[in-house]
Amino acid sequence: MARWENENVDGLDLPSPERKTYKFFGAAGAETDEGKAFVKVADNSGFKTYYIKYGRGDLLDPLGADKNKHNRPYFDFKKVPEKVYDYYMEYITSTDRIFLTRARRIMMEG
Repeated sequence: MARWENENVDGLDLPSPERKTYKFFGAAGAETDEGKAFVKVADNSGFKTYYIKYGRGDLLDPLGADKNKHNRPYFDFKKVPEKVYDYYMEYITSTDRIFLTRARRIMMEG
């Protein structure tokens, strides 16, 4: 153990670390708990990071082939660009498959 690991740093006026907050979205784009979510948004003081369930080389299709399979071990959250998030949220709220296709295309391009 190094000497500085035990020093008192109370008088240094260090800022407290910022905390990330997470929001989870599920069916119809409604906010839900982590176990039922397809989408996760991490907010770190205004800087947002977007995650979508991804597995078997593709985005989760909760309204099609992957219906009720989002908790399978091969699906996990993957970081995606904001444009993919926008198209995916539009897909799960409107059920128009063109938005899922657009999100998939952006994922393949990037």
